[in-house]
Amino acid sequence: MSVSEKQAYPYRRVIIGFTLCPAMVSVTMLVGLFEHVFLHPSPLHPWWVYLVVMLPVAGVALVFYGVPALLLALLYAAVKPYKSLSAYIFVFLVGGLGAHLWGPLVNYLNPGQAFLTFPGLGPYGPFFLGATTSLVMAYLVLPKRNP
Repeated sequence: MSVSEKQAYPYRRVIIGFTLCPAMVSVTMLVGLFEHVFLHPSPLHPWWVYLVVMLPVAGVALVFYGVPALLLALLYAAVKPYKSLSAYIFVFLVGGLGAHLWGPLVNYLNPGQAFLTFPGLGPYGPFFLGATTSLVMAYLVLPKRNP
């Protein structure tokens, strides 16, 4: 196989995709809120209010968890995973651990600030959210291995 026939690894797509994982949590929440709004409409809470509220939440998520997401995205680009069960497991575990360890580290470095978590998930919220968004992003951005 010649060099021209080989397809280059999509570094940019992998790095940008995995760096946006924290914002994916807000998008998921927004979809859930829209589902609630459309099933139970209320004149007090129109759909655009949820959109206006969730966009800054997505921005804060990118700022707070953007650093570990970028570091993990660079790790994934260096490892060059392709779509496979082992790559999905790797991304799931590493993404979850990266998110889980980042929150306590930030709390340790900045005492007095509340630890950000997701309602109902307790202390495992960051792991669950980091792992699931990483898994979804792996499905979306990892390339297939050429036969």
